Amino acid sequence: VKTTPTNATGVFTNANQTVTYVYEKADGAPVTVKYVDADGNELATSDTLNGKIDAPYQSTAKSLSGWTVKTTPANATGVFTNANQTVTYVYEKAGGAPVTVKYV
Repeated sequence: VKTTPTNATGVFTNANQTVTYVYEKADGAPVTVKYVDADGNELATSDTLNGKIDAPYQSTAKSLSGWTVKTTPANATGVFTNANQTVTYVYEKAGGAPVTVKYV
């Protein structure tokens, strides 16, 4: 309950009375976004997303030098709930540029 009306308690009368309660959405549980390699090693600091229950969230992969995203999780976008959620981006080593060896 965001606000409780001043006439929340009272007495019945012959006149109509309206009692109005105002509600707001509760805070949802945080969504933790992780950035790991295939072995589960953390490659970057995790991020935490916060919002109200049923509000949408959208996570994005970080640009990490020398790494490419191998797996984008199915829950990269979703809605906040009352349960903690984890979004995990899995990265793999980026292929290096070819090396040309010249013998002179």
